[in-house]
Amino acid sequence: MVKHGYVGAVCAPHGGPPHFPRNTPDVIADAVDALQRRVDAEGLAFVLSPGSELSLTDGLLDWLRVEGVQALGRAGDACGFGRGAVLFDYWGERWTPMCDAFVDWLLAEGFTPVLAHPERMALVEPWIDLMGRLVERGVLLQGNLRPLTGLDGLMPAYRAEQLLQAERYAMMCLDVHHRSCLDDRLAGVGRLKRAWGRKTTRLMLSDGPRRLLGMAYEDA
Repeated sequence: MVKHGYVGAVCAPHGGPPHFPRNTPDVIADAVDALQRRVDAEGLAFVLSPGSELSLTDGLLDWLRVEGVQALGRAGDACGFGRGAVLFDYWGERWTPMCDAFVDWLLAEGFTPVLAHPERMALVEPWIDLMGRLVERGVLLQGNLRPLTGLDGLMPAYRAEQLLQAERYAMMCLDVHHRSCLDDRLAGVGRLKRAWGRKTTRLMLSDGPRRLLGMAYEDA
C-alpha cells in the first residue's frame, strides 16, 4: 500500500452479534496498537487507525449498549463524546423498521451513520430511492472500489456508477481483506481516475476519509 501512495489505513474488522461479538472497541484498539508497532519496526511511514464495520442485525443495538461504539478513528468506546462516524453494513433483502431504529439511535447519540458498500447490497426494493432517503436523513455512503472493475458483477458496477454520477458517495475504500485482494482494488482506483478525474478521485480517496476520521475529534 505504501508503494502505491497510501499513507494510512483504517483497520475495520466486522463487529457485532451473532458472528463477531468479540470485536469490541477495546479489543480493536489493542490489536491496532500492536500492529502499528510492527509497522513502525519495519520503518514504514504508515499510520493505522481503529475502526469497525458493524453488522446490522437484530441484536446489534443491545450489543452496542453493553460493549460500546467503535467510531472511525477513535480508540475505545465513543459513546458520550457526541461525535464520530460509525460504519455499518446490511445484507437483508428489505430495509426494515429495525434498520431505521438503528439509524435513529446513532443520530440521537450524535454519531454519523456510514453505510458500507451500498452498491453491493442485496435489497430487492427500489434501491436508488432508499439511498436518497438515507442521505436526506444524514447517512453517508461509503463505496468500494472493486465493483468499478466489474469483477463483482454488472449490478454492483451499475449501482456504483449511479452513486458516483449523482455525487452520493462520501468516500470510496479499497476494502482489502487480504494482500491477495489488493490488485483488484487498485484496478478500481485506476478506473475511478480515468472515468471521473482527479477532483472526484481526491474527494473519494483523500478528502472524504479524512473528513470522516476527523469527526471522532470535533469539539473534543
